[in-house]
Amino acid sequence: MWWWHDQAIASGFLPASRGELLNFGLFALFVSQAWFVLTKFAGPLNRLERLTTSLDRRGKKREEELTTLLEQRVKDSVARALTKERNRLMQDMPDGVGGRSLVIQNSGSEGAQPLIQKNIQRTQ
Repeated sequence: MWWWHDQAIASGFLPASRGELLNFGLFALFVSQAWFVLTKFAGPLNRLERLTTSLDRRGKKREEELTTLLEQRVKDSVARALTKERNRLMQDMPDGVGGRSLVIQNSGSEGAQPLIQKNIQRTQ
């Protein structure tokens, strides 16, 4: 900027007396360009930060939902597998033993396993 001003004075396009105004003009130019940069880039940057924060919150919420859904599906899958295995065992056992074993097993008593083994031995 100074070079152009000096060249304009040296070649006679600007009078030498206008050289002092250049200092004030540079300050005004600097302030106006700083304002331009701040308004053009700081505003969108703030909006971008807000969007990023919003997306992070939504992503975490969705991740929690998917984790809960996955846990529920795993539980359901295990329950289905247990039911399928119980049904298979019921078909393989004689009618009386299977029914009694299932009742004992589903009753939740702690001594169910020895009773199941005892019923299995009776049938053999």
